[in-house]
Amino acid sequence: MDKETRLDELINKKKISKGQSVEASSLLKKFFEETNNEKKTAEYLMKSKPHVYLSFFERFIADNDLERIKLLHKAIYTTESYKANHNNVSTTRGFILSAVLIKANNTYAQGALVRTLKDVSKGNNYSNSVIEIFRKNVIEYCGLDVINKLDEQEWENLNDHKRFQRFMQIVSTKIISTISVSTGDEQIDVVESRHLHIKKEDANATTFMQDELKKDEVTKKEKDKNYELAEGLTSILERSSREAKNLYQILNESNGMIGQLREQLTQNDMQLSLLSKDLHERDNNILANLSEIESLKSDLDRKQTKINDLGERLRNAMQMDTISHNQELVTLKSELANSLRLEYIDYQKDKDNECNQDTFIAFRASLGKIFKALRRYGIIIEEEVT
Repeated sequence: MDKETRLDELINKKKISKGQSVEASSLLKKFFEETNNEKKTAEYLMKSKPHVYLSFFERFIADNDLERIKLLHKAIYTTESYKANHNNVSTTRGFILSAVLIKANNTYAQGALVRTLKDVSKGNNYSNSVIEIFRKNVIEYCGLDVINKLDEQEWENLNDHKRFQRFMQIVSTKIISTISVSTGDEQIDVVESRHLHIKKEDANATTFMQDELKKDEVTKKEKDKNYELAEGLTSILERSSREAKNLYQILNESNGMIGQLREQLTQNDMQLSLLSKDLHERDNNILANLSEIESLKSDLDRKQTKINDLGERLRNAMQMDTISHNQELVTLKSELANSLRLEYIDYQKDKDNECNQDTFIAFRASLGKIFKALRRYGIIIEEEVT
């Protein structure tokens, strides 16, 4: 049987032993390390039993860096089974992972816990089942003192910190107000913010003791036994009374802490209100600036269009001017050639003859005609005569 088949078999078991839980978590960790398949690993984890899930993350968090933990957590809370949260399965898984991170003092503990709180909240409140799951899987695993240290640490997100504080206040309030008396189990449970449980002997024992002492027909031996029993019950009741006083003292201290938390919450709400007002003003300023920027952009676009149009017209004008200038130059060359044609013909005839007085006079006259023709077309050669 290969490892994945064995893993499927263990994950799908209805009941699983402690040894099999360790085996399943070990196989699951190896599967993830070998395949890097976050999605498949997340699906396995959502189907696994809580103790398998806990065992896996106790090993996984110790051996992996922060980014890898974040990737796997994201894969878990994006699965369809997590979103469905049938029978609070996702709530339990989220709090188990948070507990392991808190106890390991991992920097992602805040993020994982707040993510779970967001997923299980109903507005700004939490159901009794959520509080109980938190108590069972986080408080009992980490201890309340360790959890409270999160409040003293630095939080990147102010809203996340406030959500955590509100949740802990609700937890404290609900746990403090829970005092259950059970005579069937012969105990009295008093539950306060630290979730202390003190067992007390059946309160009816006092009545039993009194009834037994009133019986005249009992023998001396039975009376002695009853006397010993009465002493034992009295000792138990005295001890329970002392423990109850301690509990009342703890409750009073907790009430004081709750008062401080409420005062802190009021101050935080006032600060949040001021921040919200400031943010609103900044939003208005941003909108005004965006409107002004949009207006300037429109004006710039219009000017750019006008510049492009003028540039195109200038290029066209320059092109027409160049064409006109070229045509004028061609015309000038043609007219100048026609004006000098006769002088050029005479030059061709006499250029190979010997120079004499007559040809000199003729060439000089011809040069005069040439410069006169050039001057007529605007070509004037000025030279200083010394």
